[in-house]
Amino acid sequence: MDQRQYAWDYFQLHAVQRMSLFNFFVLISAILTAGMGSALLKNGADEYIVLAAVGLMLVSFAFWKLDQRVRFFVKHAESILKMVEATQAEDGANSAELALFAQEERKTIELKRQSGWCPFGWHLSYSQCFGFVYIIFAGLGLLGFIMAILRLSGWCSGEHHGCEW
Repeated sequence: MDQRQYAWDYFQLHAVQRMSLFNFFVLISAILTAGMGSALLKNGADEYIVLAAVGLMLVSFAFWKLDQRVRFFVKHAESILKMVEATQAEDGANSAELALFAQEERKTIELKRQSGWCPFGWHLSYSQCFGFVYIIFAGLGLLGFIMAILRLSGWCSGEHHGCEW
């Protein structure tokens, strides 16, 4: 097996693994969030809210750490593929313009430079997008935890400030 195929197979394995992990995270987080929301609507279910909220924060942290590890593997494979592309270009077997991984990196850097102040124009990486989703779910877990603690303490039992959730 040549070096390029070996590196590509390694890259593909971990890229697919990364997407599968993220999909699994979204599924688990959606279930926990739905459970937390359902428990918020019921009186006397505050312990379940706490469990779902803490679970959501822990799942977010664990999957974020897993994503960092798999991202390392993907980036490592990308660096090897860039070296293979550079070697092939030097050997005349492939031109530098056909080096997909090296070209993608240069073009991405240029797109990031050109993006303006509007978030809709930002060019974000997978890591940045995934990180945003991890933070959102962890924040939902923290919000649910705070709401449950307030309910358990009696602060939001309808007696204070008209809070009735």
